[in-house]
Amino acid sequence: MSPDFMTLLSCIGKTGWIIIVILLFSLTYTVSAATSTNSVIVVVKDTRTKENLNDAQVYLDGGYRGITSSADGGGNLVIKDVRDGTHTVRVTRSDFKEVTQKIVTPAQTTAEIYLSKGSLVSLNPNGANSRAINIVFYPSSTSYNCADHAKVSNTAYMTNETLFRKDVTNLISNTYLNPDIGLDSKKRSHKSSTKQ
Repeated sequence: MSPDFMTLLSCIGKTGWIIIVILLFSLTYTVSAATSTNSVIVVVKDTRTKENLNDAQVYLDGGYRGITSSADGGGNLVIKDVRDGTHTVRVTRSDFKEVTQKIVTPAQTTAEIYLSKGSLVSLNPNGANSRAINIVFYPSSTSYNCADHAKVSNTAYMTNETLFRKDVTNLISNTYLNPDIGLDSKKRSHKSSTKQ
């Protein structure tokens, strides 16, 4: 051994050796813990029909991980690189109630989650969109008449989802997408003459 290395060894002392051993042990443990990952298969099913559900959005520990698809039998999503430990899986799907479930890896490699029909009604014609605002409404037997400042009882929405969708879509369209429809003809003609 070179004289410089021997000098270094003599300077470390007993306390130095203990610190070096602890550091080497912690590095070894960190490297082995970082490489211990698993895959978890999330299977989403309809509570009533027991059929697999596609297009359910899946979150692991609060982070979006993807949607279930018809690949591999339908209603499945494989989440890779899941570390050992306890995790929270949250699943949402248009027209269904959201479900959150705990899983422990590596003991659990599959999370079977059952969704029940919800009372929220999605107004997105193409289903949920992870890159847009998803409009949902809760049908009620009471509405509010702004002109009369009064609650109005109407049970039609509770049993007729088609009517509910149509009325809410028209309301959104007339209020936000086409605001001129709500104006009376005098205001409309004034507005159109100022645009010319």
